[in-house]
Order: sequence, then structure tokens, then C-alpha cells
Amino acid sequence: NKVVDVQDGIPGISGLQHITTDAKGYRVTPPVDYQASNTLRIFTIGGSTTEDIYLDDKKTWSYRLQETLTDLLGTRVEVVNTGVSGLRIRHHLATAQQVIQYHPDMLIFMIGLNDWNHHIHSHFLDQPEETSKRKRFYFRETRLSQLTIRTAKIVFRQLAAESSPLAANGENETSGFSVNRGNYYTKQRGSLDRKIRHTFRPDNVYPNFNKYLMKISSLCQENNIPCVFVTQATGYQPNSSEEFKAGFWMTPPNVDYTLDFESMIYIARLYNDHLMRFAHQQKHIACDIGKDMPPSYDLFYDECHFNTKGAARVGDLIADCVDHYFLATGDSP
Repeated sequence: NKVVDVQDGIPGISGLQHITTDAKGYRVTPPVDYQASNTLRIFTIGGSTTEDIYLDDKKTWSYRLQETLTDLLGTRVEVVNTGVSGLRIRHHLATAQQVIQYHPDMLIFMIGLNDWNHHIHSHFLDQPEETSKRKRFYFRETRLSQLTIRTAKIVFRQLAAESSPLAANGENETSGFSVNRGNYYTKQRGSLDRKIRHTFRPDNVYPNFNKYLMKISSLCQENNIPCVFVTQATGYQPNSSEEFKAGFWMTPPNVDYTLDFESMIYIARLYNDHLMRFAHQQKHIACDIGKDMPPSYDLFYDECHFNTKGAARVGDLIADCVDHYFLATGDSP
């Protein structure tokens, strides 16, 4: 429960933003009685582009979706935002498995961004074959391994907390008020100009991406829950301006190299197209919002994350997909 005064550095977001989560860590407004089942309850699942960490509770795309669907469907809708920055497809499966107990009427997945960054990182990671074989044999099979792994997890959690956008701006996530001037982003922008530049155009998505998509699909089908798969809108589009591209930092993030812009266009399209084909083939709801999100600071504050106006647009676009589903199926909420 905190108030962030966004003063600068995050285009399209400014002023006081009231940001809360409930006891489960989910962003919900108003509070949800998870044991009740007398409303249309939707869970949104994804990473930072779902979490909307710098947006006020009533400005996130999940809240906009909730209010728009309530008007369109003529019934009270609850949208529970479970998004957490950095999560990938295997984590989204775990989240879906967890929320099944809370009577979801629909699950909405906005996925792909963190998985394609993981794909890029994995491709360029320098791990000589013989070294990795020795590590697997001599480390993981020792009695010391489990203690070391547990210790490493504690360290990694602490490092992750210290490197989060909030911490990078000197914020304590449990404090009541803070000022944000976008320091986490401004110091990383201009990633397309990194000296080391690679071209990367894989033939297919990372193998685990499709593996876990199929597991999510099975979960949806086995529990008879309509599932919506939403593409990740980005600035990786041929019509992005030079000014907008200068603000990019995720090409990919947290490394000393960059992919060329054409490779970023390619890999974003690869994952989004794969997601849409998968949704159609498995008879889920495919919601391609990217084509309706022009690349500029009008809707994004960087190449992937939505500002206030962008989140409102995303909420309305997804509401349109959900409304069309109910109209097409006659499955009245």
C-alpha cells in the first residue's frame, strides 16, 4: 500500500499513483471475497506489462477491463491482476494452477516478452560444453548441492529486490510514500546503440515456451475455463520513430550487447504469431492487440510497457475480445 509521486522520466505517467495489493499479492479494486462465486471473476496473468507497477489502481489495464466489461455485459465483473515483473511462461502456468481454487470464470494471459528475452539471453550465453558437463556431474550430485542452491535462492531474491524499479529509485515497497523520477529506466535507455550488436532470427520459439503453453491449454480445457491469449504490444515495429527507439532498453535488457532493430521486430513477431496460432489451434480466445497499439510515447513509456493512456487502450481492446466471445458463444455471464 503506497503512493508514488511520478515526477519525471516515465512518459505518459505523472502525479500521484496509489498502488496496492491484497493479502495474496494481487492487484484488485475493490477487494475480492475469493470464497464467494456470485460475480464474473477474471484473472489476468503475466509479467510487468500486466502488473502495471507505476499505474494507480484505477488506471491499470486490468481495472479498465473490469469497468468496461461491467458496462458491456450488464453484470458485475471482478478482474484480479496477478501480474509480477519478470515472470515467464512456466511461472504463468504455476499462477494459473494456483488461482483455479478461487472460482475463475476466465483466465487472460499476456505473455511472451520475458520468454523471448530469455530466449535471446540463452542463445548468447557462453557456456562451454565440457564446463557445463563437469558442473552437472560434480556439483548437483554432491550432498552440499541442496544447501548451496537454497543459499543461492536467498541471495538471488535479495538481488532481485535491490534491482527492482522501485528499489532503484530509492523506494521501500512497504513505505507509504515515495517520489519516482524514472531513474531505473533513464540510465538504461539507448540500448540499440550498444557497441556490441548481434543479429538473431531463430526459426522457432524457445522449446519450453510451447511446452508450457500446452500445459496451460490442458489446464483450461480440463477445468472448462475460457482462456484468452493476448499478444504483447511493443515498439518493435517498422514505423517506430528514431525518437521513440532512443528510449528502448530491452533489446535485450541487462546485458552489454544488443540485437539489431530488425531482429527485435522479427523475434517479437515470431512469439506473437506463435501465440495466436496456438490459441486458434487449441480453440482458445485469441486477442491480438498489437496492431491497434501504434509505437510511440502516446501509449508506451518504453518499448513494451504501457503508460496511462496505453493501459486504457489495452483494457478496452481486451474487453472487446471478451465481449465478442460471449456474443459468439451465447454463453451469457
